Amino acid sequence: KRTITGMLYPMHTREVRDNFFIFKLIDAPTTAPQTFYLRIVSDESLDLPLSIGTPEAIFNEHRTQEIMFGMFIGTMLILLAYNFFIYVSVRESTYLYYILYMVVVLVLNDMMVIGFGFEYLWPETPAINLFTYSLTATICICMILFSSAFLSTAATVPLLHKAFYIFYGISAIIITLNVTRNYYWANVLSQVEVLFLFVYLFIVGIVCYR
Repeated sequence: KRTITGMLYPMHTREVRDNFFIFKLIDAPTTAPQTFYLRIVSDESLDLPLSIGTPEAIFNEHRTQEIMFGMFIGTMLILLAYNFFIYVSVRESTYLYYILYMVVVLVLNDMMVIGFGFEYLWPETPAINLFTYSLTATICICMILFSSAFLSTAATVPLLHKAFYIFYGISAIIITLNVTRNYYWANVLSQVEVLFLFVYLFIVGIVCYR
């Protein structure tokens, strides 16, 4: 028996319709030795936890993970609603940028990375799964908008503020690479941007505080 599936294949190619990959290895209990071959190919960084067990054990483990994901989503939605009401009250752009950031994070983490979007919204359109790099670039843009508004970098540290345009340009390049299907370099560049942007924003925060 041979099964081929993955994030580039429609949901119906999976033996179990789920955001995780679940395979039925044997049809009946047996004590005879069994050999299985698993080949994984990916153009991006890969987190590959493996577990094997009875259907009941797999279900229980999966249910715990789903509860944790649900708690995370619920917390994010509460924060999103809270900041939305604050924005409506005070009309400060800082809260708007923070709301945009959380919306994109919800889409990236919950809909794309965790696989809920593919499972429920676009199960037969796997090409959408390839736009995670564009969402990562969008998150970086939202981080810059929020940080610059919250710290008033244009007035406080104008020289450091100008460097934000470099990250805007990198984000634009990542989105362009993603749209033109150059996924490998879009992945590499998005990881580099996230790393350096976090460090740079930390430095900017310290300078503004001083």
